Formats: sequence, structure tokens, C-alpha cells
Amino acid sequence: MSTPHLSPAEIKRTKEAWEATYSNTAAAKLLGIPYPTFSARKRELGLTTPDKPVEALKIAQKHQDELKALRSQIAALTKELNESDDVRATVFALKDQDTTPPAWVLKPSSKKRTSQIPLLMLSDFHLGEYISGEEMDGINSFDIKVARERYRKLIEKTITLSRDHMGLVQPEYPGIVYLRGGDLIAGMIHDLHETNDRKALAAVKELVALERWGLEQLKAFFGKVFVVSTPGNHGRDSEKPHSKEVVARSFDIQAAEMLELIYENDPAFTFWNPPSGDALFRIKGSLIGATHGDRIGTGGGRGFLGAVGPIMRGAKMFREYYAALGKNIDVVFMGHYHTSCELPGNIFANGCVCGVSQYSRQFRFVPRPAVQWLVFFGDHGITARWEIQLAERPTIKQMTDFEKEN
Repeated sequence: MSTPHLSPAEIKRTKEAWEATYSNTAAAKLLGIPYPTFSARKRELGLTTPDKPVEALKIAQKHQDELKALRSQIAALTKELNESDDVRATVFALKDQDTTPPAWVLKPSSKKRTSQIPLLMLSDFHLGEYISGEEMDGINSFDIKVARERYRKLIEKTITLSRDHMGLVQPEYPGIVYLRGGDLIAGMIHDLHETNDRKALAAVKELVALERWGLEQLKAFFGKVFVVSTPGNHGRDSEKPHSKEVVARSFDIQAAEMLELIYENDPAFTFWNPPSGDALFRIKGSLIGATHGDRIGTGGGRGFLGAVGPIMRGAKMFREYYAALGKNIDVVFMGHYHTSCELPGNIFANGCVCGVSQYSRQFRFVPRPAVQWLVFFGDHGITARWEIQLAERPTIKQMTDFEKEN
């Protein structure tokens, strides 16, 4: 079998795994890749066992013992953290959050000038993921540089639309709701750990730096920012998803906690990371329900209707669940499906920042541009909505006769 081109980072990791074990099986397990894949890499890189196998085994055993000891320490720390009554207090030493939205989000307009509150949704960023333009017929590529450019466009276009495209008289903005809808970190699930250009913790650091810049811009224009965060299914600390401790295990929420620490003394910011993973809050009388689409009770997205079917069914189940608890949701926001659409009943499914990828191409999902929702709320509900486009619409350039088409 042929071995795909390896990045310098993967070459380094492969050599280190081999030198730490001198065992195909152990090295493959250490790298988290199949045995045949490691064997192919080993042949390509010309990795061999040292001339002194006894000495090599001693070195390998030493590394294995060290690794076992480190894993025991990690397990002990994880157990201590999971058994803590208050993870936020243990990890971040933050006071309990007040789940009541700030007063300016609820207050109706008292002036002749129209008062509106925009909600900007950021979801399915997949920061840290690498999408090869060559593998995507040139219609999309994504890496850390592209991520920075698209996030900058998102913030700048939000301000431009709010300032220049909301009528002859600019509305009064008491503040803005910044809804972080999950999957902001690509994570190390599926085969992403083999191709990502940022590991999870490095991606968290990059995300916090980007969002810190973005929040400063939003504060400068809107004055106040209500930051609401729900976890996705990508940025988790385990290979398989969990039904419990979804928030505590989320790198998306870890980044939110770090931002809250940065701005804990700034009255312009209010943060809310609901422990359930679902966020219910009001904007000028409208009850908003926000969640990530992996936890709406439906799956799929590959049928005749595409993602629209499970989104509609999931929004219905999401609403019925909270209606049974006495909460009648007016507007639903969700991410996960990378499909931007507004459906009957004020259902907003968000697009993605990363754009179409090898995964979406594998299932022949319709290529769509990278977009995110910006929705405005007035005293009587939704007044305007915009799909902020962050990249060109996917297309293959025109070809001449006999020229390769892709």
C-alpha cells in the first residue's frame, strides 16, 4: 500500500514512537494509527532496529515504564477533577455564574430611535483543522492562516452591517449577544489527529487570542457583550462522545472559561456557560434556545432532504422537551450540520467557518460557502437577519479544451 506524504511533524512523531518502543504494534498504538499504516511509514522512513537489540529493548522498556507512570498520574488527576463537586471552582476558581441575562438584553426601547440587539453566532469553526485545497478540487482550503482571515471578516462584517445596512437611521444598540455554538476547536477525533495543523490545546490558545481581539472590537462598537457558550462534539477530551460531563470535557468551554478570567473585572462583558450544554435566554421578550446539533435527538443528514430533515425534527424535539418544563422557545439556534438555513418556526441552523472538507466531499454533500448567522431582535421579535459570507462560493474555474477539469 502507498503511504501518504508525511508532514515534518508526523515524521518526527513517527520516529519518536519507533525509538520509544522498537515495536510495530506498540508504536502504532502510541501514534493512534492502524498497524498497516505504521508499517508503511516505517518502510518509507527506513526505520530499523538498532544493532544491539538487548540494549534497544532496555531503552524501550524504560520509555514504556515512564509512559505508564505518566498515564497513572494523568488518571489520578482526572479522577480528582471528575469527583470535584465544582469543576469551575477547582480549575478556574471562578464564582458561580448568574444565569440571568444582563438587564440591557431584556429592556424594551424607551426612545423614538429604534432599539435593537444583534445576535452573532459563531459555530463549527474547526480551528486547528487542515483542509487540503488540492484534495478539494481547489474549491476550498483551510488552515490557521485562513481561520484568522475568516474570523476577522466575521467580526468586521458584523460591525459594518450593523452600522451601514440597518436603515437610514442607525438603530440604538444596547449591546450584542455573542453566541458560541460549539465545534470551535477541530479536536482530535476521527482522523483529524493525523492531519490537524494544531493540537487541541494549541488550538485553544489560538482561539482565545482570536476571540479576545474580536470581543474588543464588538465592545468598542456595541458597548456591551453577552457571551453565551454551548459545547460541540469535536472539541472533547475523549475519542468517543460522552452523555455526562459534556461541558466539563469540552475544549470549547475551556476557551470560554479563559476568556471569562480575562474579562472578569470588565463590566462590559457578561459570560454564561450553562452546565447542561443548552442555553435558554431572552432577548427583548423572545425566548432563545441554543444548542449544538449533535444533542437534538436526531442524526443523519445524508438522506434525500439532506440536513434539513434532522434539523427540523431535532428542533421540534428540542422545543417539546423544554415545553414540558414550562419553557416555550421562540427561536432556535443550532450548529453541527454545517448547513446554513432558516426554517419555519424561527429555526436557524448555522453554517461553518472551515467550509467544505474531505469529509463532506466523501458523502457528496452540496458544496456551500463558509457563512455564519447575524440576527437582529427588536421589541416585537426578529427584525433582520444576515448570512455573513466568509469565503467565495465554491466553484471550479473554467477550463479550455483538453485541459484537465479538476
